[in-house]
Amino acid sequence: MIALPSATPRLAPIVRSLAVLAYYCVPYAICLWLFARDPETHVTIVALPLLLLAFLFAKRIFMGRFGYADAVAVLHFSAWQNLVLGYFAPDLSELHFRALLVYNFLIAGGICAVFFLWNLGKGHWRGLLPTYRAFAAVLALAAISVGLFGFNGASSIASLRNIIGPMLFTTVGFAVASRLHTDKRIAYLTVVIASMVISVGVYERFYQPDFWYWFNIEELWNKKGIANLNRVGIPSNWYAAERIGDFYLRRMVSSFADPVNLGAFFYLAFVSGYLIKSRLGMIIGVAGILLGISKGGFLGLLVFSVVYAYFRAPKIVFLLTVLMSSIIGGVFIYISFTHFTSSVYTHMSGSLQGFLALTETPMGLGLGRTGTLANQLGDLGHQRIRESGTGLIIGQLGAPGFAVFCYFIYSLARRLLSIPDKRVRIASLSLLLGITFNIVFNEVALSPNSSALYFVQVGVMISLYARPAMRLALAARIRQALFPARRVWLPVRPA
Repeated sequence: MIALPSATPRLAPIVRSLAVLAYYCVPYAICLWLFARDPETHVTIVALPLLLLAFLFAKRIFMGRFGYADAVAVLHFSAWQNLVLGYFAPDLSELHFRALLVYNFLIAGGICAVFFLWNLGKGHWRGLLPTYRAFAAVLALAAISVGLFGFNGASSIASLRNIIGPMLFTTVGFAVASRLHTDKRIAYLTVVIASMVISVGVYERFYQPDFWYWFNIEELWNKKGIANLNRVGIPSNWYAAERIGDFYLRRMVSSFADPVNLGAFFYLAFVSGYLIKSRLGMIIGVAGILLGISKGGFLGLLVFSVVYAYFRAPKIVFLLTVLMSSIIGGVFIYISFTHFTSSVYTHMSGSLQGFLALTETPMGLGLGRTGTLANQLGDLGHQRIRESGTGLIIGQLGAPGFAVFCYFIYSLARRLLSIPDKRVRIASLSLLLGITFNIVFNEVALSPNSSALYFVQVGVMISLYARPAMRLALAARIRQALFPARRVWLPVRPA
């Protein structure tokens, strides 16, 4: 059994993570200054990936392998970048703005590139072979889709970023795990960041209603291409579909400016608190989900309760937990359909429409040609498939794309089930299943701001805790299928 260390807070991980964050902020700040200084010269946009790649190589050469602080830097940019971009939004062109918006994704891509180049020929990449197969398959399907249906500009690029994001961030987790002995530090720093995020959230929700006006929320949303601003200039999804009397509840959005991303983050904080035995982390996670009125976070808590009961409780308790979770979910859906707006219906129908579209277009409609994000960037008109991550994958890459996604999730779950320590197994499977169910019903869950550290954590846990995958040779599989009574000798799994 793998024993996790105690959750006693230490200052060293915080200091190191802040130092690495400051290092990644240097190329970001340089490019932000260049972009704001001359917003009309778009050729400077190439400076961002090139400068970041140079910094990543320099870090690898002079500071050694990537570690937990690099993974946490991705989370920092997800949590705080909307404040920075909102403040500078009036000085940035739309193209420069969108380049800075995906900086956390560029960090992940750069880490993976440097990791592969540094370990070329060493065999370190084989630990996540199914992830790399899925990644290569998605790129191949995307190329075929572009060949069949054409390239749809920014919509295609943004859609591909979201589809390959889970595989990329899983690889980042595998890369940073080489300097870790436990997953405690990433989980601990997640709880620290969650305490900061909820503090900002309480301030903006209850004490300073003009908080996001200071950070140009209207300009921020317009530069993102999101057209859901209401008559007072704030996003309409800041108000929940749920209402009390005649009033719609205002949701806490904190520094994320998006309640969907915020809910996903607080569920991550809840599971991280469970992993390091921090009641404070779990309380912050639940409080953040409640204040953000996050249906995705609420779904995650139901998933966690089922996973926990499966591994920790007697069978009858597990069955009762599944029954109660199903009843609670069903009652919520019924109330939502009969009393509130069409929010839940939109998310559920988007997923269903994706599967129905398979009968008409089994190869999909083309990369960047369906989904909410693609419509925002490409003005595709009315779309049947919207607000669903799996609907987006099916709608754009068809049945092959959905099969690859299922294979990817299955391969991760299979490795996580081999983790000996129950606490780590419960936490890792709760993260994987929680974000998977959210992706089924919400397209935003595919974005790096929602799913990045989920898959980073999964990659770390597989690298640190999962037993090596044992594969039965094809000939042995055939013999076993033809002659079930015949014994096939297999190697003993390592302890």
